[in-house]
Amino acid sequence: MGKNISEYPLKSSLKHFFKSYVNQIFFAILLALFVRTFILTAYKVPTSSMIPTLKPGDFIFSFKPIYGLHAPGIGKIFLGQSPERGDVVVFSYPDRPTTTYVKRVVALEGDTVRIEDGKLIINEMTAQYSDADPGPLADLPGAAFLKLYTESINSSAHPIVRHTESASSKFGPIIVPPKSVFVLGDNRDASDDSRFWGTVPLDLVEGKVVTIWLSLDWQNRWAGGRLPHLRSNRTFSLVK
Repeated sequence: MGKNISEYPLKSSLKHFFKSYVNQIFFAILLALFVRTFILTAYKVPTSSMIPTLKPGDFIFSFKPIYGLHAPGIGKIFLGQSPERGDVVVFSYPDRPTTTYVKRVVALEGDTVRIEDGKLIINEMTAQYSDADPGPLADLPGAAFLKLYTESINSSAHPIVRHTESASSKFGPIIVPPKSVFVLGDNRDASDDSRFWGTVPLDLVEGKVVTIWLSLDWQNRWAGGRLPHLRSNRTFSLVK
């Protein structure tokens, strides 16, 4: 007995459907890999070293082409612009390149950097500090012992945090070597940065942090302590 002729169009349609489905998945994976390698990289912020700009539980996007493109196993294949003072950057930790750090660039090659009484001084220009609204610190542990300031220097202004009981810090002076940047965490008294392990070669800078695409507060949970609160005011916010 012959097969029903209507089975053939059905099999053909199913075959076309699955082929189309597999092709779409394949190209979606290729696109994701391309974007991940050359355009945007997502990171989760695990520590408080960059508060209030970045908080633990923030998920960020780093834009890679702005400083040039890197190809795995090849190195930089396209030269972009150099980081600027005030940029928040993602980079490979110089002493352990498999570890990724995020900090703020405060000085460029040739700059002389020092810190006196907790104040940043670049090329003998002392940063100006003004009190800022402490609201962004309210949801953080130990907020009562944190003080928020706006630090302004060389046309760059950004928030920093100091601990009220911290001792006055001193560092330097040092001259930033060629093709390198000097980075600090915005949480000045709780950041592992260039003060402790030196400058960052430009070849290790992977991209500029441009946005927070999700922010979860694991310190304040709901659903019986199983789920974090969503910081809706930070989600899809720009990083400056």
